[in-house]
Amino acid sequence: ESSAYHKERLDVLAAKCEKLHSFVTRMESHGKLSETKVKIFYTEMYRLRLKVRDGRVYGANANLVDELLEEYETLEKLMKGSASKSFRDLRAL
Repeated sequence: ESSAYHKERLDVLAAKCEKLHSFVTRMESHGKLSETKVKIFYTEMYRLRLKVRDGRVYGANANLVDELLEEYETLEKLMKGSASKSFRDLRAL
C-alpha cells in the first residue's frame, strides 16, 4: 500500500475528528456531558490529532493508521454513550 493511501486514510480520520469535536462541543454547550467526560475527551482528542498530524507530515504505515482509527472509534463510542470501556481503559491507549 502506498504512502498516499495512508495519507488519504489519515485525511478521512482528521475529518472524522472534526465532526466528533463539533458533536461534543454542541453536547457540552447544552449541558449534556459531564465535566469529567468533556475533560477526558479534549485531552484524548488533542493527543489523537497530534498523532494524525504527525502521520500526515512524516508518513504512516497501515499499522499506525489502524491504531489511530481504533483510538478514534473508542473515543467516539465513549462520547456517544455506548462505550463498554471505562475511562481508565481509554487512558491506557
